[in-house]
Amino acid sequence: MDAIVYFHGYGSNGNSRTAEFIKQAYPDYAVITPTYNTKDADLAIEELYPTVKKIIKEYQSVFFVGTSLGGFIANYFSNRYSAPVVLVNPCLDPVQRLQRYNPQDKVNCESFAKYDLKDVNGVPKIVVLGKKDNIIPYDTFMDRYVSRYQIFINENMGHRTSSKDDIVPAINEILNNSFL
Repeated sequence: MDAIVYFHGYGSNGNSRTAEFIKQAYPDYAVITPTYNTKDADLAIEELYPTVKKIIKEYQSVFFVGTSLGGFIANYFSNRYSAPVVLVNPCLDPVQRLQRYNPQDKVNCESFAKYDLKDVNGVPKIVVLGKKDNIIPYDTFMDRYVSRYQIFINENMGHRTSSKDDIVPAINEILNNSFL
């Protein structure tokens, strides 16, 4: 059996709407949606690492999906395990983006700085960008995406997914191996 590991965004959890969309769309896959600390990268990686390591050993093939801050986490594990990834409106600059939640949320923004997001050559990466995203403008990292990622631009999507149709085409691209 194959596994899809979904990482939620800041302040969300493993039972998010996007996690449910993925579970509904892929009933024949193990869809694993852990909840983790989104205020401190060290704690998030510490919490997730044993789970991800076990999943990698247990399943025939694994790929990651992450939305917003979960895109940062998914990209980290994709690079670490050379596994395919789908990033949905990813937050690839959390040190800067998470500043807006301080001081009230006590986010350890600097903890995110030490996790290298240099892409591993040959690892399939797809990015889904909502053109109406008001949190992370869709063209923020376009120079990075153009040369290394397959890009899906959704004209009507904002920062959050509103239906499974926002993400299923990109996930299917990985599953159908047409991008691999």
